[in-house]
Amino acid sequence: MGLFTRRQNNSPAAAVGTLEVDPALAALTGDYVIDPSHSSIGFTVRHAMVTNVRGAFAEHEGTLHLDGADPSRSTAAIDVTIASVSTGIADRDAHLRGGDFFDADAFPLMRF
Repeated sequence: MGLFTRRQNNSPAAAVGTLEVDPALAALTGDYVIDPSHSSIGFTVRHAMVTNVRGAFAEHEGTLHLDGADPSRSTAAIDVTIASVSTGIADRDAHLRGGDFFDADAFPLMRF
């Protein structure tokens, strides 16, 4: 089990033009979703040049479409819910969600 779980089982892709396709890569062609039980999105920020602050975003989801025959046609998308930020200190988390930092009301998602 890895970070991604296959969403559906697509058949292996055929060769593109005259290029040979590695059968192992072609066999991975398909649509995948991030497995939230095996993934996390975290960060570390230097604070006051003295310490590091660690945090994470508890809510995220993502998809990957892998085209094994032509990897340049592969796509990935990850959405992170800003309001799910957590550093372990409620006051700091509320400040991060506010307008001085992420402004979670105006920008509820980070999308990659």
